[in-house]
Amino acid sequence: MRQTTTMRAYSFPALALILVSCATPAATNSQSRDELIAELIELTGVRGQLEYSLQLSADARRRSGDQALDQLRVEFPIADALLRDVFEREFERMESTIGEAMSAERAMQKLTELYYDQFSDAELRALVAHWRSPLGRKDRKVGGHAIPAWTKWFVDELSVASEQAQGEFFRRLRIEAERLSSGRP
Repeated sequence: MRQTTTMRAYSFPALALILVSCATPAATNSQSRDELIAELIELTGVRGQLEYSLQLSADARRRSGDQALDQLRVEFPIADALLRDVFEREFERMESTIGEAMSAERAMQKLTELYYDQFSDAELRALVAHWRSPLGRKDRKVGGHAIPAWTKWFVDELSVASEQAQGEFFRRLRIEAERLSSGRP
């Protein structure tokens, strides 16, 4: 009886995989690696998640910058009227710096490299078939897709770029507030 139970435990996943494979269109052998990876990224929704994360980060930087501006307005009230222009100029410079260091395109390029390094063509076709299947769509819906190595890289890169650019932003904003407050040109 024990052997039958063990056999059933191994047979069910294999049967499920066969049924899923039959029920969904498979990735074609004619697709290139680039096409397979692009489709995989699309099917998993990673690009949308990335763009959402980048927007949340930008919103957090804006709130942090606004708080710094409010603080400087209290500290240098004579420069209050001119600080908003300086703030907007320097904030735009900071966002541009972060955007160059950490764009969605750069993150997608890194993810593509990880897929190239980690998966064969056959494995990529199997992943695409999975994400096309009802099970794959259900897995995506509940957030089952995660790529730990890429996620760690993305968070680390964004954190470093943001920290450096924000430090420069706050330094420039303070210098301008001091200059405007002193009446120097």
